[in-house]
Amino acid sequence: MSPRARAVLADRAAKELAAAGRGEEAAEAYERAADLWRALGAVRCAVRALRARAWVALDVWGPDTAEVILEEALRVCERAHTAARSDAERAWSAREIGDSRVHLARLTLESLPGPTAGAEDSPERYAAELGCLARALDHTERAVAALRQGGAPGRAGGLRAELLAVRLEWGLGRAEAAVERVRRVRDDVTDLPDPDGSLARVAAECEALLVAAAGVIPTWGL
Repeated sequence: MSPRARAVLADRAAKELAAAGRGEEAAEAYERAADLWRALGAVRCAVRALRARAWVALDVWGPDTAEVILEEALRVCERAHTAARSDAERAWSAREIGDSRVHLARLTLESLPGPTAGAEDSPERYAAELGCLARALDHTERAVAALRQGGAPGRAGGLRAELLAVRLEWGLGRAEAAVERVRRVRDDVTDLPDPDGSLARVAAECEALLVAAAGVIPTWGL
């Protein structure tokens, strides 16, 4: 069996094990797949395997282990970006860096300690929630910065990541910044091609967010 066939088989086995609820075995299979893909120089496939492993690991070993795996995926992307020899390679690796940052942001949100608490209800829990939101926002803003370097597909992904940032800013009580960001996304989305209609959904979501914000603070004239 060729090295590529072994990598494909490990990837396929990992997906099947995960679907069967055999998380620890799936995580090990994804690790094998990532190692095999890296040995072949197939960075894109290795990164995808690592990110999939992280989400399986979340259920098996918890968020700390999952974060370590996602950070490994991010480092692989960053090394690929540094080693890129063409504009196309740089754009691809920038998109993968951005996508990995989005995964880290979403993983951080998995650490939120249950339903939102008010500062007056539980100051310690409220502080923990704000800390999670702030860390997720940092990852998201780094994701946006990377995705902007990824050509038209990266810019489109960046706009979608910006909507996550809007929600995080709102959760942190930065309503004015959230509204300014969503306005900017609404304006930028019209400048990009939209072959699959996904950006039309982004534009519609922007309008819905602005309407919701206007309902909360009507004096802003949204």
